[in-house]
This record gives sequence, C-alpha cells and structure tokens, in this order.
Amino acid sequence: MAVTPVGVMTGFGYAAASTPDQAWAETFLAVRRYPNARWPSVGAPALGPEVTDKGVEAAAWHAHWQQAYGAIVICAPQRNRKQPWSRPWRRWLAGLRQVVETVNGSLHHQFRRTRERPHAIGGVGARVAAKITLHNFCIGFTIVDPKNWTGG
Repeated sequence: MAVTPVGVMTGFGYAAASTPDQAWAETFLAVRRYPNARWPSVGAPALGPEVTDKGVEAAAWHAHWQQAYGAIVICAPQRNRKQPWSRPWRRWLAGLRQVVETVNGSLHHQFRRTRERPHAIGGVGARVAAKITLHNFCIGFTIVDPKNWTGG
C-alpha cells in the first residue's frame, strides 16, 4: 500500500503471500509509473520517496527502480550490514513506517477487513477498495476545519 504522511492511502495492491517482496515492489512501481487499466488501484507515482520495509532492501533493486520508474525507494538496511544507519535515522524511518502500520491496523480492526470472506478475487478488490475509500473519507472528515463550513 502507498500512504501519505497523514495516512491517506494513495494506492494499493495484493498478491499471493508467497510473492517475494522485490517482485511485488517491481510490479507496484512499474504500474504506478506506467498505468495499466487492469490495476487502477495502485495509483499515480509518488511525489516524493517511497518508504518501504526491510523486505526490499537491496541497492541493485533501488538503482533499477530509480532508473526504470523514477522511484526513489528508502528503507533501512539490515542491522547486520557493515554500515548500518545511525539510531536517529532508524527512528526517523520508523516514524514514517508507523503511519503505514497504523493504516493497516485501521483496515484490519476498525473496518473489520479480517472478517471478510469474499468468494472471488474480484470481491476481494471491491471490498478492499470500499474499506480504503471509507478510511480516506474518515481522514478527510477529521482534518476539515468546521469553522470553514457554510451550513447545510
């Protein structure tokens, strides 16, 4: 999923649990750069860097994604690397990742995504899209300043 710093989801996709993280990220970034009518849910390219988890940590992949799709991917290196990030950098990234984890938790708990039992893959996409729409509406509703309302 792609999430803004305030928690608005700008894109999502899903794949089999056995799909390697790099392969899924490749598809996601490619479709964000070169839209495909079969996958409208991934959204438009990010206006800034894409922050990911450690599952896609590989300098060669990051260079490829930047060259092929213009995507700057940031993820903390594994701790066993020769040059790990400093503690302040890891905490900064963890703060950004927390937004994604909070959104994911919201979809699972408040919107009961884990209780869905669709019978076809199309049903999965439709239900996830509906939950994301509700999530984004709720964020928009909470950040609107009521003082600017004009009645009605």
